[in-house]
Amino acid sequence: MKPGIPVIIGMVLLSIVLAIVFLLLLVKFPKCVFYTMLVLGGLLLLALAVAMFISQNPIGGGVILAVLAVYALVIYCSRDKIQVGVVLL
Repeated sequence: MKPGIPVIIGMVLLSIVLAIVFLLLLVKFPKCVFYTMLVLGGLLLLALAVAMFISQNPIGGGVILAVLAVYALVIYCSRDKIQVGVVLL
């Protein structure tokens, strides 16, 4: 067996387990999971932009900050629909 095969199999199995756990959490706590996903998505984009600026890539950081601004604008403009969607989960 090649050296990387057990790692790949382990990653696939771990991703399946984490997907099942995510679905169970989404069924039990839909509101908390949904809002957490929205916030963490924004924080991930912010961290990526900061990493770009630290690595002296201002164009990439600016583009990611623009994407973050669009992300925040979409969430702000559709906040009523998001609340209705969370209730329907």
